[in-house]
Amino acid sequence: MKNQIRLYLFNHRTWVYNLQYIGISILLLIIVTFIDYSTAQWSRNLPQILFTKLDLSKTVLSSIAASLLSIAIFTFSSILSVLTYYSGSITPRAMENFVGKKITMKVLGIFMGGFIYCIASLNFMRSYDETRYVIAGTVGVVYALICVVYMVIFIQQTIRDLQPGNVIADAFEEALEIVKNEVKERDYDNLYENFDRTDFIPIYSSTSGYLEHFDFGAAKSTFQDFEGTFVLTRKNGEFIVKEQEIGRLYLNQNKNQEELEEKIEKIKKLYQIQDTKIVLTNYRYSIEKITEMTLMALSTGINDPTTAVTSIRRLGILLGELASVDTHHHIMHLDKGCIYYTSNTLEEDLYHTIIPIVNSGSHSPQVISALFHGFNVMALKSTRKNLSLLRKMAKEIYESTVPNFLLEIDRIKVREHYEAFESFAAEKEAQK
Repeated sequence: MKNQIRLYLFNHRTWVYNLQYIGISILLLIIVTFIDYSTAQWSRNLPQILFTKLDLSKTVLSSIAASLLSIAIFTFSSILSVLTYYSGSITPRAMENFVGKKITMKVLGIFMGGFIYCIASLNFMRSYDETRYVIAGTVGVVYALICVVYMVIFIQQTIRDLQPGNVIADAFEEALEIVKNEVKERDYDNLYENFDRTDFIPIYSSTSGYLEHFDFGAAKSTFQDFEGTFVLTRKNGEFIVKEQEIGRLYLNQNKNQEELEEKIEKIKKLYQIQDTKIVLTNYRYSIEKITEMTLMALSTGINDPTTAVTSIRRLGILLGELASVDTHHHIMHLDKGCIYYTSNTLEEDLYHTIIPIVNSGSHSPQVISALFHGFNVMALKSTRKNLSLLRKMAKEIYESTVPNFLLEIDRIKVREHYEAFESFAAEKEAQK
């Protein structure tokens, strides 16, 4: 349940932030209106500087309401312009990183909240005595100053996020945390189970979409009296179609048909399948974002090898974390059974990350040299088994790309980077 709430809030975080500030403005409106309507002596003991004449307050609130609405429209237009830039120059997948920033989600909410406060305050002022002094105008001015501060922060953040290096750095920090969690959750024990058995009960998907989460917390109660092994046959991030197999039940005991069907329906509800990928539960997707930034930088229209090299170095760190373990499976032990599922192997991660870059930058000695530098970074944490895989892939990349370089000096430089990696990897492998 906790993870489901977390996913729901993540998917609707823009609404959450906007409604949060609108709710704060409504609460502020209630407090201010109560003070202005109050005839109690304590309300008149407030500092006199806060009170203004009713007609002045109306003028101030009217001006602020119009200004905030105009700024909100300008801010929304700015966000759309940035998203267009991201889509055309960086990668469409990076747009959610900009939209997901707190300041981006907050700025519209605080402007709309201020507009609601001003309009509602003006509406309540219709019933006031014209000679009354109120604090609504002063509070409106303070609110407007806070909006200005938020606007300045938003502009500074937007300018920062228009620089590709900062976009890559933000995507890297996000991905690094997710990758580390993935490595930490992998089980180092082997599950000695024969999954070639034919006596299993298949679980089929009830809908189509991306598998983004399996609720292991709720699974403990669902599989409370389960004796056997439940295997998730699909990985996080995979696209699933309706009626496709998503799991298998290997039972150690017989169950009646009615009880079994009820159990299967409960298992289906543990799967979180949605229309889009989310980075929160999918480490591969977080890496794909940086890979796509690299490919976009290498595209003919952009042609920015420096940005591509920066991305490749970040990818080397992420893949190095994955190379630090040999296992790629997860085991959740139950009272009488277990749940088993596998993540992607390092070979699969390398294929989906490195090979597209090689295909796009095979004629660029800068890119290929950066890849060998990335292999060096991966080798720092890599296990002995994964070092062999890295050396094999590096050799294949070197042999297939060197003939593409026209200048001898380019071939020499690339060979130096490859030999430096090969020497370092061989030394590390001998030490393990």
